[in-house]
Amino acid sequence: MKSRIIRLAFACVLPFTLIGCSNSFHNPVLVADADHRITLGRSPGPELPYEIISASGIQLDISQVQFTANGASVGPDTVYLFDGAPNLYHLTSPLDGKVVFLDASSLNTVTGKPFGGFRTGHHLVLHVGRENPANPGYGHMKDYWAALIVVK
Repeated sequence: MKSRIIRLAFACVLPFTLIGCSNSFHNPVLVADADHRITLGRSPGPELPYEIISASGIQLDISQVQFTANGASVGPDTVYLFDGAPNLYHLTSPLDGKVVFLDASSLNTVTGKPFGGFRTGHHLVLHVGRENPANPGYGHMKDYWAALIVVK
């Protein structure tokens, strides 16, 4: 009798536990790498866009992105996301670690509408770089890695 109750409780609780964890399964993980890097101002080359499904957010792994400052290797400290004129978004706080989650709660609106997620049909440009302390802002970001995201 006791084992039936335990199995019944497990059968009732497990689905709700999985539902609570399901958001992490539906958010794409993008790894910033050389294959997806684009050079702005240049005609499209062999770089590949990230193709993702519609989602409220993405996990961005920036562990492979490194820059050189004063002869030393440094990592990025900021992310901008450009979602077509005039929508521009900026990470709410400096990067802390090698994986960052980008969604409505982690992106501030610089211009345009509040971030509404990665929706089907969107083409976004992702910029990872170093904020210029003397002149912060998208146009003055130092060293950057950029990629195109296409939402199917």
